[in-house]
Amino acid sequence: MEQKIITAIEELQATVKINKSIPFSILYPYLDDAYYKYLVPYVGEELLSKICEDEANSYEITLHMMTQRVLGPLTVALASPELGIQIGDSGHTVTRNDKFTVANDSKISASEKNMQERGFDNLERMLNFLEKNILNFPLWKKCDYYLNFSVGHFINSAYEFQHFGHININFSRLTFEQFRPAIEVYEGKLKIWIGNSLFSSLKQEFTTPSSDIKIELINKIREWIAMNVAGVFTSQKTRIQRSSPGSLEFNPYIYPLYSDQENNGNFYKEQVDSLEAEINGYIIENAVSLGVNAPDSTDFNDIDKHIFVI
Repeated sequence: MEQKIITAIEELQATVKINKSIPFSILYPYLDDAYYKYLVPYVGEELLSKICEDEANSYEITLHMMTQRVLGPLTVALASPELGIQIGDSGHTVTRNDKFTVANDSKISASEKNMQERGFDNLERMLNFLEKNILNFPLWKKCDYYLNFSVGHFINSAYEFQHFGHININFSRLTFEQFRPAIEVYEGKLKIWIGNSLFSSLKQEFTTPSSDIKIELINKIREWIAMNVAGVFTSQKTRIQRSSPGSLEFNPYIYPLYSDQENNGNFYKEQVDSLEAEINGYIIENAVSLGVNAPDSTDFNDIDKHIFVI
């Protein structure tokens, strides 16, 4: 389906700084690619088509303008590496004249990063708008994001990651999207750790809250997941393994905190150990309220428990 969110250079200029002399036909392929990469998964093709209709209501018109502010910066960021070069018989070439010269790599990289951040910040605002006005957008419930990601996870947004995880990521949607696969991996580990029954019971609390004890446990778990993810993304070995010399790499809004400079002890990973002990203790202490079997207390000083023969 052809995208109709941005159909003229003037609409694109309203969202990102770009020269009007650029033929719109050059940018259109990137608009299509960005549309399917950044909008369709989060909004759905049916709703995107509806907000572009002439009879769109005020809510749909507002959403249309929000999608433009997502699509514009992310399109130009996607196109940026190719717009500065020409490909012909002589290979890759650049154009120079008396008025302009090619920007250096650092400026190009900074520009691309800024457009990405703006686009994802606007994506965050758009999703918040949809969540607050969901009754006006029934078609949104059919999109992949709503079905798979919007609810039902321990951490569902950049805000929740920072607020419950107590880790500053500048509320960046771009950073959070980089973290999402790791978050889901640690949810899988959590299920094995605490068991299917308790895991399912806690998930039920997201839609029908019923217990302050469960909510407190959920918040402890959220911090545990966030600290694990932060430890992975600030791990010195992991960063070296992920790095590729000479290529651009996404740098999330998060920084390693070393409690031991000499050995590069990772603060986030150290927090995981204490959180695991805290969560285990909390589950044991509230076993009845949580609906799990309380472990038998064991007196290791009992005479029958001695391992030495006297």
